[in-house]
Amino acid sequence: MKKARGHLPKMEIEADQFRVNTCYEIENYKNKTIHFEQQRASNQVRQRVFHWALQGVLGTLNSCHELHFQST
Repeated sequence: MKKARGHLPKMEIEADQFRVNTCYEIENYKNKTIHFEQQRASNQVRQRVFHWALQGVLGTLNSCHELHFQST
């Protein structure tokens, strides 16, 4: 019993360290997940803006093309 009580403080310290490390890893995982989701959202916005810009350019080209053939 005395021997077990002697190990108790060491085990409590190890348990505290495990809790701290686990909390750190969970927080780190959450931050990585948030960063990934932010990057994904930014990429989706970039793709949509590029698509809209491309559609605008194609629309302008088509209009110019139609005007060119109407004037000839």
